Amino acid sequence: MWPVGRVHRGRIRPSAPSPTGALVMPYSLSKSFVTLTALAAARDGALALDEPIAAHWKAYRVHGKERATLRQVLTHRSGRPRFPAEAAGRDLSPAQLSGSMR
Repeated sequence: MWPVGRVHRGRIRPSAPSPTGALVMPYSLSKSFVTLTALAAARDGALALDEPIAAHWKAYRVHGKERATLRQVLTHRSGRPRFPAEAAGRDLSPAQLSGSMR
């Protein structure tokens, strides 16, 4: 964990020190390390990028994931939706996003 400013009314105040031992949400930071580890395992022959994950992790064979490969998961193309289909039609242009963040 690293120090950041204190959160006041939903905003970080960088001038204020964090309390000792404060936890910070790293969000997607671990994805890079997981990907590098998986690619090293593939390089060393322990895993195959195009083999179904369920071949190694039996519990992964649920909800239509039985054929998803490591390559598909690492490139976010395993077909597993994270948001409703109607969200795909939203305007995500920089102008729209910056206007909605004010």
